[in-house]
Amino acid sequence: MVRVLSEAIYGNAEAFCRIDMNTLTQEHYAAALTGAPPGYVGSKEGNSLFQKEKIEGSYSKPGIVLFDELEKANDQVIYSLLNVMDNGILVMTSGEKVIHFRNAMIFMTSNIGAKEIISYANKSLKYRLRKLLWFLSPSNFGKTEQDFLRSIVFSQLEKRFSPEFINRFDDIFVFQWLKQDALEHILDLNIQAINRRIKKYNCTLQLDESARKFLIKKGFDQRYGARFLKRAIRKNIEVPLAAKISKRLHQDHPTKFIAKIKDGNLILFETAQDK
Repeated sequence: MVRVLSEAIYGNAEAFCRIDMNTLTQEHYAAALTGAPPGYVGSKEGNSLFQKEKIEGSYSKPGIVLFDELEKANDQVIYSLLNVMDNGILVMTSGEKVIHFRNAMIFMTSNIGAKEIISYANKSLKYRLRKLLWFLSPSNFGKTEQDFLRSIVFSQLEKRFSPEFINRFDDIFVFQWLKQDALEHILDLNIQAINRRIKKYNCTLQLDESARKFLIKKGFDQRYGARFLKRAIRKNIEVPLAAKISKRLHQDHPTKFIAKIKDGNLILFETAQDK
């Protein structure tokens, strides 16, 4: 979502400041954001993971900041962001450098509640009972299964983060897991990406209906989302396709590869293509 927003604003999907919070798992890593404290090596330089120009943006365009996998960072690192979320200003510990977030859109992602939702998807006895009790509560009459899953995520969110930190969010969105029908579109995007990559070899790739159904069946796992489909495409399409293209690197005639199912296996058939 952040990449699409960056592409729409700047024409570049990478034009945002991304901080991988899973690399900041220890308390002293707070210095990676706010700079080393006075008396420590690097305190005068005021170095930080923040990219100031991408955060402050310009007069006509806002900056974009992404804190990815927030829950994996140390508490001290997370709470160093409280002032940023409150007044939009980060003063480096040296006191000589200030980064303004007031013209920036800040996004934070998290996988909190994922384990609990997977347990629910596996229809464990614990979550069957929890779901039953939740729907029997008068306050939940008329609510949907998505509301139940949202309550699971929020309960885990409140366990991980303090109320003053959660209270600083403008909005909290709980994304639904992918349904099987969404994989059709994701499959098309992946095949388009492969065709762009193999265009320089004068090749194209096409899936017939049997191959599409095969990949979607192999690639659909509610617990793991679209990455499971990408693994199925890599194993069944990309690897054999790379082997075939490597054998014809010095051939100039256009070639179309058609993926079909034969004897239960996905096979790439090579056909000549009209120029």
